[in-house]
Amino acid sequence: MAKPTKRVTRKQLLKEPDEFMTFTGRMIGFFRTYHLQIMYGAAAFLIIIFSIAGFRYYTGWKEKKAFTSLDQVMTAYNKALD
Repeated sequence: MAKPTKRVTRKQLLKEPDEFMTFTGRMIGFFRTYHLQIMYGAAAFLIIIFSIAGFRYYTGWKEKKAFTSLDQVMTAYNKALD
């Protein structure tokens, strides 16, 4: 036989601590405790993101430069054939 569920009254709910406030307080405490590790992690993340972006920019620039050189050589080659 199933146990009857206990009903929670509004008064009991109001006496309990607010979930948002307790969660916010716990998060603030966590950030105060581990602020250096969080800052190092964020810095490492940004360095990785900027490194990837810089590498993509550099490879795009090199590809454009190579394409320009190839175009010049192909133009000279086609003129030599004519």
